Amino acid sequence: MIFSKKIYGLLLLIFITSCGDDNKTNNIRYIRSDVVDFNVCAGEGSGVAKVEKSRFDSSKVFSDLFELYTADATISFSDGLMYVNQGSAIRERSAYKFVDSLLYVFTGNVEQYYGRGNEKNLRIRQHYVGYKGTDNAITLFQGIPKDKFMLEDALKSVQKSSVPAGDTIMWCTRESIFR
Repeated sequence: MIFSKKIYGLLLLIFITSCGDDNKTNNIRYIRSDVVDFNVCAGEGSGVAKVEKSRFDSSKVFSDLFELYTADATISFSDGLMYVNQGSAIRERSAYKFVDSLLYVFTGNVEQYYGRGNEKNLRIRQHYVGYKGTDNAITLFQGIPKDKFMLEDALKSVQKSSVPAGDTIMWCTRESIFR
């Protein structure tokens, strides 16, 4: 009877251990994406002025540029590499490092901002810029990768130093959450 209690206890311990956290590869899953910042400025004779942004729908203006993550998207971290997976396919593989809570990936030997968080909770911040000249056509650009994005960054993204009178610049930050 004592022998069977020891076996029972050993089997129970093995069962509990095997039912533990299966997330040993540090996989985090896509939760959702939101536009967290949307700004519109128009050029005036003496500089720029904020424009009522309700005149524009950021999801429609920038949707062609948005990174598309599906419900089965995951990010995993292993042996100094970060893998962005869509279903069973690897979409992206990069060396990475965290500095404080900022995530940087390496493309070749170039370090580039990617997001904020850690290997368990990550917010990928992507910036998009639209520029509307006097012809009323909006040209779209991918914004410079960085954590906080301001008017100066939007101007750099469209290779301008100012917004001429009559032109409009708009930018948004889309934050995708992985946990």
